[in-house]
Amino acid sequence: MVPPEGQFNETVAQELRQLYPYSICSRSCRLGQATRYAQDSPCCWRCSDCSPGQYVLWRPTSGPADIPQYRWPLGGSGDAGSEAAYVATVNNEAGCRPCPPGTQSYANRTGCQMLEFEFLGPRNPMLFGVAAWSLAGLMACVGVGITYVCKWRTPVILASGRDTTLFLLFGMMASYVAPIALMMGRPSTTICALGTMAPGLCITICYAAIFTRTKRIAQIFLVSSPVCANYHFPTISYDFNIMSSQSR
Repeated sequence: MVPPEGQFNETVAQELRQLYPYSICSRSCRLGQATRYAQDSPCCWRCSDCSPGQYVLWRPTSGPADIPQYRWPLGGSGDAGSEAAYVATVNNEAGCRPCPPGTQSYANRTGCQMLEFEFLGPRNPMLFGVAAWSLAGLMACVGVGITYVCKWRTPVILASGRDTTLFLLFGMMASYVAPIALMMGRPSTTICALGTMAPGLCITICYAAIFTRTKRIAQIFLVSSPVCANYHFPTISYDFNIMSSQSR
């Protein structure tokens, strides 16, 4: 017996569904699934999950005005009531769209959220190890530089090539300072650009000093040749121009 009006519960509804099954082409997709219409039957669709980094985009289609509308947030967690929501009706078609750069999709694929920056800040333990090695190398370079300044006119320092050695020390000190300076701050366009150029530039400065010194030694041995009898040894400004042109 069917209960009176107002007392129709879910148990009776399930019994009626079992007695009188209804025929449908496709069931409603779950939250975060896209609908793909079949080519042979435009009224039927298949539900498919969006890949990570994609969200469900509803494409409104024409339908009756009395169809109920549901608001799903474009940038929210899937709850209704957001001002940034867009309208979707039961007749709408949903497709997967990639999230904009710098964002990732929610677990239910209803929207995108901004990615959190992860970088080595001042409190990261890994930074202390990098800083310790960099400071040790920097102190060694400073010690060698102080020794050079104190013994500037001694025969050993003069024979080692003071200008090229100072240029080499500058490149080594820059290679030790660059990791600490780049890892301390929050990532930005400037820091990322410097982080790309700094390693190659520091090593190039060191190679330029070594190449200039090797070139000078080779020219010394060429003096014994008759062709180079009137050769003049390069000056400090000449060596500096060679090293600067190689570092560009």
